[in-house]
Amino acid sequence: MEFFESLILFFTDNILGKLLFGISTSFLFIFLLLWFFKPKFSISENICKGVDEDGKEYYFFKVVNLSWFDMYNVEINLFERVPYIVDSEKVNHQMNEKPLSRNKVFCIPRFKREKGYGEHAILIRSFYNIESTIDDRNLDYQLSVSAKHGLTNITRVISQKYRSSKCIHNGANFTFGKGLGVNKKS
Repeated sequence: MEFFESLILFFTDNILGKLLFGISTSFLFIFLLLWFFKPKFSISENICKGVDEDGKEYYFFKVVNLSWFDMYNVEINLFERVPYIVDSEKVNHQMNEKPLSRNKVFCIPRFKREKGYGEHAILIRSFYNIESTIDDRNLDYQLSVSAKHGLTNITRVISQKYRSSKCIHNGANFTFGKGLGVNKKS
């Protein structure tokens, strides 16, 4: 008990104790603020394949905002990652950007727990034929999403890699809402 009393006296009566207490509480506040305001979102590990009205095949990806806040300045990029050897031992990847229907979305609304509400999820489409090369063991595809919090401008970047055609679901649709699964067509 005497230890706690001396510790309390150190933090209340000593200038160094007050300084340490102020710095530690400020650090804790900033840490919690940054953690709370950083956008939280997910990218599906599945790709759905469909056919449009003109008979063109397309692939679409799902991104879901799980934050308590809207996400702004959302940038989405699809890359084909081709490995190459550096210094005869090391491997790096050449990132070839592939076209998407949209690379930028101004805002994705926050997640709401309302039945029938799904504005916090978006689908991004690509007409690039991913399936023709995705099973090549020397390359893979990566979808990268960057989003910002509207007030603090705190940014989060998440990437999802696709390595085989097992992740492509022909004629299927994504589940509604925050789910990242796929509804298979019968």
